Amino acid sequence: MAATIQHIELPKKPRALDSSTSAQVVSQELIVNGDFASDTAWGKVSSTITGGKGVLDGGGGSQNSSLYQLILNQGRKYRLVFDVSGHNGDTTDSRVVDLQNNTIYDITGDATGIIVEFTHKSAYPHIFFQAKTGSAFDIDNVSILEIENFSNNNHGKIYSGRALEFDGVSDYLDGGAMRVVSTGAWTVGAWINAATIASEIRVSSGNTQAVNSNEISIRDGKLSIYDHGTAWRQGNTVINVNTWYRALWVYDGAGELTFYLNGEADGTGAMSTSGDKDDLQVRYVGMAGNVDHWWNGMLADYQAWDAAFTATDAAYDYANPESLALNASGTALTEGNLKVWYPMQDGHRGQQSYILDLSLIHI
Repeated sequence: MAATIQHIELPKKPRALDSSTSAQVVSQELIVNGDFASDTAWGKVSSTITGGKGVLDGGGGSQNSSLYQLILNQGRKYRLVFDVSGHNGDTTDSRVVDLQNNTIYDITGDATGIIVEFTHKSAYPHIFFQAKTGSAFDIDNVSILEIENFSNNNHGKIYSGRALEFDGVSDYLDGGAMRVVSTGAWTVGAWINAATIASEIRVSSGNTQAVNSNEISIRDGKLSIYDHGTAWRQGNTVINVNTWYRALWVYDGAGELTFYLNGEADGTGAMSTSGDKDDLQVRYVGMAGNVDHWWNGMLADYQAWDAAFTATDAAYDYANPESLALNASGTALTEGNLKVWYPMQDGHRGQQSYILDLSLIHI
């Protein structure tokens, strides 16, 4: 099944096993007047700067009291630190949010040195401290710094590897025809590196969007799949841009899908089991079947199995990127379970490469 491929990213950008959870500061202080020493820099809606603090009072009804600054960039990771005092105990709507009302932090009472690390999801640069529908509190000593996680800072073992680069506009892989990989349990895995997490971008899909498991995606920055007629099912973690992750979508064949990120479970979601809704169908890598939702970034080592990985399989798969999960001791996986495999290790722009249909050959 020939597929025209795009630029190969050489080993100068290797995949890595990184056991570190540390992050490094990569910016100067972004907040201006975080100690509220003057009545400047902050946008105010029904709020004041008084006595060296930002004072928010949501009053009654639907009154919205907020203080805000425009300093963030979509997809970047930040560390927010702040103090809360004078909280009146009403937590109906007492939050830190972005302009699209995504919650960054729920404020529940007085505290000193609150630390929140988050990836900014909104396309707009705003960050709001918000007291609404009765809540009231003061804030002080606000700080925001941009941070990054570095996967090659000697916290883990580096592995060589290549990846295909997708431009987010027209690059994709075509398997030539839709393939029904499984009508029961299944697993899809790939090394992913997204240049943007705006809206939704596809890892793989079938010919159409009529089947849940056609839509292996990142949406709102999270591992996602759409349960047709119901809702999106999503993992828990918002990924960072320009960062390698091993991502797995694991379906048990009985209505539950588990997301795995870097070898660890990252949430579950229900899947419709009527008809072919939970079948795994694959044709395209890097776009949706109706020619949109293009992947922007890099992908490598795409696999589709007709069996569900266990937690042990998922951990081995992440920790051993140069091996297949079926090589793990004690696994129930076999060569026959791996139905589609595209290592993405060969070729360059303008040449052809192949998505391996492993139902026809032996590994």
